[in-house]
Amino acid sequence: MAMFCLTKPVLRRAVWWAALSFAFNLLWEIAQSPLYVFPDARGMLVAYSILHCTVGDVFISLAGFLLAGFAVRDLDWPLSRPWKGGAIATVAGLLYTGYSEWNNVSQLGSWGYTSEMPLILGIGVVPLLQWLVLPLATVLCLRKISTTQKSTESGGCTDVQMTQHQEAQQKAPK
Repeated sequence: MAMFCLTKPVLRRAVWWAALSFAFNLLWEIAQSPLYVFPDARGMLVAYSILHCTVGDVFISLAGFLLAGFAVRDLDWPLSRPWKGGAIATVAGLLYTGYSEWNNVSQLGSWGYTSEMPLILGIGVVPLLQWLVLPLATVLCLRKISTTQKSTESGGCTDVQMTQHQEAQQKAPK
């Protein structure tokens, strides 16, 4: 049975994950925006679209974060199981983005690509690269931040819960 004990340090890492995801994805969305065609594109509408997509990216990233946590049975996976958790979060982001790009470009016509956007099976390569690069960057930055903010507080967990959580982590296959 998985023991999920949401400690203050783990919650803090989830907040950092979201904040880093917002910053990285906002920069990526701005950088890739010249490769997109937006219907009725005007200054503020493009800015709104970039912000809207960035917030969506944060939700995708947080879903990947939680999915990885449940899959590896440890919500603190960026520190305890960064490669396995990172791979799960990356695949989740890639799968959703592949579907979203196909649906929004080919089915809904919400946006399109310029001729400069490289394509794979009609899907833009740059948004797919986003989900290969940014989860890894987020894991690396979060690990760096966490090592500089080492905390031993147990948050809302009892000593028994913390002991059970630590024992479960030691038994979990790496």
